[in-house]
Amino acid sequence: SVIAPGEGVIGQVAASGEVMRVGDASLAPDHKSFADKTLCVMCVPLKVSDKVIGVINVESKQPNAFSEQDERLLITIGGQLAAALARLRATAEEVQRTAELEAMARVTAALRDVTTRTEMLPIILDELVDLFRADDAVIAMRDPSTGETVIELARGEQFVDQVGLRSPAGVGLGGYVISTGQPHLSSDLRNEPRFALSEFESITEPLASVCIPLIAKTETMGALWVMRSTPFVYEQLWLLTAIGDIAAAAIHRATLYEQTEQRARRLAAMRAVDVAIRSSFDARDSLTVLLTQAIELLRVDAADVLLLDPDSQSLNYFIGLGFRSNAIRQTRLQLGEGRAGLAALDRRLIVTPILGAPSHTRAQLLAEEEFESSCVAPLVIKGQVKGVLEIFHRQWLMMDRDWLEFFEALANQAAVAVDHAELFSRLESSGKELALAYEATLEGWARALDLRDRETEGHTRRVTDMTERLARAMGVDEEMIGQMRRGALLHDVGKLGIPDSILLKEGKLTQDEQATMRKHPTYAYKMLSSINYLQPALDIPYYHHEKWDGTGYPRGLRGEEIPLAARIFAIVDVWDALSVDRPYRAAWSQEKVKGYLREQAGLYFDPQVVEAFLKVLNDE
Repeated sequence: SVIAPGEGVIGQVAASGEVMRVGDASLAPDHKSFADKTLCVMCVPLKVSDKVIGVINVESKQPNAFSEQDERLLITIGGQLAAALARLRATAEEVQRTAELEAMARVTAALRDVTTRTEMLPIILDELVDLFRADDAVIAMRDPSTGETVIELARGEQFVDQVGLRSPAGVGLGGYVISTGQPHLSSDLRNEPRFALSEFESITEPLASVCIPLIAKTETMGALWVMRSTPFVYEQLWLLTAIGDIAAAAIHRATLYEQTEQRARRLAAMRAVDVAIRSSFDARDSLTVLLTQAIELLRVDAADVLLLDPDSQSLNYFIGLGFRSNAIRQTRLQLGEGRAGLAALDRRLIVTPILGAPSHTRAQLLAEEEFESSCVAPLVIKGQVKGVLEIFHRQWLMMDRDWLEFFEALANQAAVAVDHAELFSRLESSGKELALAYEATLEGWARALDLRDRETEGHTRRVTDMTERLARAMGVDEEMIGQMRRGALLHDVGKLGIPDSILLKEGKLTQDEQATMRKHPTYAYKMLSSINYLQPALDIPYYHHEKWDGTGYPRGLRGEEIPLAARIFAIVDVWDALSVDRPYRAAWSQEKVKGYLREQAGLYFDPQVVEAFLKVLNDE
């Protein structure tokens, strides 16, 4: 039974601290008797330092049964009992306080050895369950981006399935404590309608709770509560608050540590993507790196990039990672169609839960994927939309401001990667067109030379083709072969500086005329050396009249001092000159030409090149 202060004899003694002896209990009608037919009552307060800590109450069925002597005896007994109770209470309080301090020390020590929230939260809850003999324990955190209350971890059968539950700000027990910043003590949560949310729907037995806010640096970051079938007392609220302060400080420290680590990882990821973009001109290579980083650091299951076709104004699948099937590759959306189309059209980020949305534009394509959440961002660079970056997750996607900012940063990097690849493609195409234009110009010059020097008409085309064949047979790389081709086309360009009277003379040239004719390699050098594009091709126009034994011109180079391109071309040039009719002689037979080339190996020609050339001729 519970007796309020001032109620009946017992309540009056407790309130006043004075002894009461009632000879006829019928005169005290509000007195609560502990025996039937009580007529006489005597009650003595139990005092410690003038503070009433209880009472001794004796009753009798006889009227006026207690004397003054009985009263003095009871007072003496009461004094001794009060002293004994005080000692017991002090001992119990000391034991309790020691247990509380030990619990706080255990929590502090355990939390000191871990650095992440994932490690900390189980330690906190397990200690609270043991300390308070609780049936359930829950930690809920405030989502800084939405203000929602999210149950992050729970212990006990009632709440273990509630992990991940999100409630609007201020709603539910945790939301209430987080929004008010005040602790809450309840003898039975079922009797408090404001907390009647899904988190308590399955509870059928009485559930007492004590819930405290987790506050770090004046910011309420979450709530911590424990529950059990027996009520809590205010002293336990103090203990939970003390442990909550320790937990809040540790969680805040872990949060800052994780944020720092996360930002470092994200910066490293952005760096890796940037390196990939700069080291490859293929968008697939750089976007593969980007999507890998997105899946890992955004903690999602899949990601893809859709590129915009400017002609059809459609978004088409380009590359993706993490999908169970290839169905996503069939994606083709018009601008404004579906979430991806809207993101591209409106140039805005779209975050949408997909679960339970069969009308989703690509519901059939994504049916096997079982995605619950998605996020899509447009790829915009230089004011132009290049496509979209999509991420998908098979659970509810938990995002905060930093998460969204990183996702948008990845989308910006993806736009750079696509633009970089497109720019290279355009430059490559322009380069090819320019190279073709150069080639056409060079071939035009070559034809002009052939037309001017009628006796060698067609010579340039023949020696150019054969030079390419011989160089390729000798293992020359294709880039150098391209330069040799241009050099072969222009091998006689220096003859533009030779007067027609000498170049077209039908008879034998005089010594002076021969000296003038021998200047055409030097003229070629002067004509071409100022053209950057043709500088690598100068070896043939300038050196193709040099001889292996050093008796050639214009510089009298010997052996391997002569560039390989010139050594190759020199043989081909002589071979063609001897193989066709000239006004002053008929063409030689191929056997005679081959014999001549063998004779001149080591004199006029490089012996190894002669051997390679003869093999090419024999293989025809």
